[in-house]
Amino acid sequence: MRKNKFALFGALLLGAISCAGCSTSSKDKIIIRVLNSADYIYEAEEEGVYCEECGKYLSEKEYNSSIDEETGEVTYTCKEHPDAEVYYDCDMMEQFVHYMDDLYKDEGLKFDYVYDTFDTPETCYNEMMTGKSNYDIVNVSDYMIQKMMTNDLLHPLFEKDNEHDADIKQSLSDNLSDYLWGEEESIYNKIYCKKADYKDGEDPYDYEKGVLADYAVPYMWGTVGVMYNPAFKGYQQFTLDELQEKFTSWEALYDASTKGSFSIKDSVRDVYAVSIIHVYHDEIEALKEKYHVGEIDEDLIGFNREMTVIFNRCDEKTLKKISADMNKLKDNAFGFEVDSGKTDMVSGEKIGANLAWSGDATWAIYEAQTENDAEIYFSVPDEGTNIFTDSWAIPKVSKNHQYALDFIDFMCQEDQAIANMDYVGYTTSTSTEGILEYIRDMYDVNESGEDFTAEDYHEYDIRYFFEGSIDEIPADPEAYCLDDAILQVWTPTTKLTYEEEIDGKMTTIPYAVYGRMITAQFPEQSQLHMLCMMDDYGKYNQSVIEMWQQVRTNPLPLWAIIVLAVQVLAVVGFIVYLIIDKKRFNKAKARRVISKQK
Repeated sequence: MRKNKFALFGALLLGAISCAGCSTSSKDKIIIRVLNSADYIYEAEEEGVYCEECGKYLSEKEYNSSIDEETGEVTYTCKEHPDAEVYYDCDMMEQFVHYMDDLYKDEGLKFDYVYDTFDTPETCYNEMMTGKSNYDIVNVSDYMIQKMMTNDLLHPLFEKDNEHDADIKQSLSDNLSDYLWGEEESIYNKIYCKKADYKDGEDPYDYEKGVLADYAVPYMWGTVGVMYNPAFKGYQQFTLDELQEKFTSWEALYDASTKGSFSIKDSVRDVYAVSIIHVYHDEIEALKEKYHVGEIDEDLIGFNREMTVIFNRCDEKTLKKISADMNKLKDNAFGFEVDSGKTDMVSGEKIGANLAWSGDATWAIYEAQTENDAEIYFSVPDEGTNIFTDSWAIPKVSKNHQYALDFIDFMCQEDQAIANMDYVGYTTSTSTEGILEYIRDMYDVNESGEDFTAEDYHEYDIRYFFEGSIDEIPADPEAYCLDDAILQVWTPTTKLTYEEEIDGKMTTIPYAVYGRMITAQFPEQSQLHMLCMMDDYGKYNQSVIEMWQQVRTNPLPLWAIIVLAVQVLAVVGFIVYLIIDKKRFNKAKARRVISKQK
């Protein structure tokens, strides 16, 4: 994606340059240990001074630097382009170390880090369950946080009567979206710890252990949807409008017209999200009707609560229905994929659609356009889907709770949030005015400088994400107001473009288009009541795993197995016939030979 723009504090930049000459040994430093998903944090192409105008890292001969004696701020100037934006670029973890060194310089503390990655949340969980891990911060999905809460693996975020913790909590409240964290009706205040064991029909939640917001802070979030390529050879019978309409429903993945044209995630939770909605489609439609006639309390909040109950069913009766539905879905698909779906979509040759995480879709949409001039779209089906988050949490074994909170706070600050979001493709949980400015620069037609009419754009409402962060009527008339989060994005038929330099060449990029990157990064406000968080399966975990293994290891539908069996029997029968016939022939030949000898 595009080269991100963010600035480090000047004093930290000075540390970045001079740190190599420091004599402090690693044993004298406080080591912060972080365990994160792979490729899920900003990593610089190289460490050094970067010029936006030149589009490259500068050598020492190509820039000047000066230091403010009062603040220690370092300023860089490109010799070739004196007015260009120039800044010091380094990996996010390096930035954190410089930040901490500056934050605790009066105490004389120095910091370093250990940064490890895992492939799946289950790997992280198993590592922590061994009792031998010593990480200070982990980043895992919401359901895994819930599972760790159940097994008493996490330290509560904030300690009572602790001034440092109170300050961090306030900072997080200021930076994070109320939709996700902090407020009573936020998503993180609706997910409770699950009991280790419970009987069918019993309330599965342990309310005394608290909610997700007590143990975790959202880092990135997204949805499960479908990305599709209208130019795919198997979709040429559809117009763009017809294809867009088709993929507004999960039914598209079960339809004969898409058979063999799409891949699905080799992930039980993502496929389960599709099947649970498909299995209980009629019940969900009936729930909608109850809402429309006023039979559900608290309007859409109450609707979503009841929808989430359906979405999280995993009893044995439900699993039988899910298993049958998953097999139908699998039989209609091209196949399973672990992480190749997004690259397959970019190439445009193997598949025309993919059951995708929104962050992967953001990456694929951008890459397909810049590499192949191909237009990929993303849909969040109307029947509902899974909304998920990845969260920072502090393991109970951490001996650096205070500094772990500092890390979480650092990662939620505006500059770091923009850098990480731009790098990984998922949507940050930070909702400050700078984030809104970044989003408007990316997607709003008013920032394009083009002339347009009402027919050219679609109003895209994401005010829910900024409520509580952006004032409806700001005191500063120059500041953004909440209604500025109603974006005006191009309709799919609008073909306005701009030129951007990518990898040394000018590339034509479409302005933000409805149904593409903006849809992947932010669901619309009108869709929120249909988005559901998925719990840990709790006591049904093993049953779900066994069901999924059966679905995965039964690669052929029943009719295909029968046909194959008949074919195998036919081949075996033919071979047996040849063997018997050959023996008869040899015997007859032997008799002829004996007869001639006589």
